[in-house]
Amino acid sequence: MKRKNICWNWMKFSTFSLALSALFLASCSQEDDFTPQNEWKDAPITVASAQVGELVATRTATVMKEGDFGLYVSSANKSTSSKYTAKNMKWEYSNDDNTWTTEENASMVYCTGIANDQKVWAYSPYLEEIQEGETLLTLNLPSSGVADWLYSSPTTISNPAINLAFKHLMTKVTVSFAGTDFGSEVGTSPTVTDVSLSGLLEEVTFDLSGAENPLTAATDASYTGSVSMAKNDDGTFSAIILPYEKTDGTYRIAITIGNSKYTVVASLPTVDSKQGFLPGYHYTITIKQVGEDKVEIGNVTETEWTEEIIEDGLGDLTVV
Repeated sequence: MKRKNICWNWMKFSTFSLALSALFLASCSQEDDFTPQNEWKDAPITVASAQVGELVATRTATVMKEGDFGLYVSSANKSTSSKYTAKNMKWEYSNDDNTWTTEENASMVYCTGIANDQKVWAYSPYLEEIQEGETLLTLNLPSSGVADWLYSSPTTISNPAINLAFKHLMTKVTVSFAGTDFGSEVGTSPTVTDVSLSGLLEEVTFDLSGAENPLTAATDASYTGSVSMAKNDDGTFSAIILPYEKTDGTYRIAITIGNSKYTVVASLPTVDSKQGFLPGYHYTITIKQVGEDKVEIGNVTETEWTEEIIEDGLGDLTVV
């Protein structure tokens, strides 16, 4: 199976079949046979909506940069037919009529009319570089900390107008200095110029063949990656990193104030008995103290990441 490296510089057919009842007449011993017909047979598949959490993923909401994604459609009974299946089919949002459309002159994909037969899944942003037969990508930790990926897990279609429910594949981390006690040598109102995270997972495999959880790390994965966090308008710093679980694992936070750098080694957070930075979560790390040659971490909170991505944060993609 082919694999492509990506490096950042940045749908039981809910049965719509008719419920037919065999009619028995007391005066008639003959039983008629009925064959259910599916209303959607050979109806073209279209995209009704695409959402991330509770947000409609449109270009105006900046949830998906350029408003595009790659769509996959599989069929258990028509697996070799290009009429009923699709691989990396590009869809993009049209501001002209506020609908999702395919590329001009692109071939459509159709419903088979067989209950529970077809599944759909999608990822964003769309990658033109994916070739026929390629299902595995390698994602590397973005050094800038501002790169995001969205994924809609496989679902069985119940209607040719599909609704995609995207989730963040990555993990968002924010470092906050609200209420931080700065040491006397730092000053009463110091300016934090840089925050970075290190000891992070460097690489994962992204499986586009229809996996429920498409990201996996190698058993011998390296945890030596680092990211420089982006400064937000409210003085916090944020980064988007590769998700991972690691028992008894640690990571490091480095804080730069003026010419001084302060570093702390911290244990990975735990959510639902899982230690690490989990996919689709937003972790907020509050710094309790900086100065006197030490950094002390306060509260670490985690919430499901359903808000917008970092604007213009998808970055450039390079196939290597």
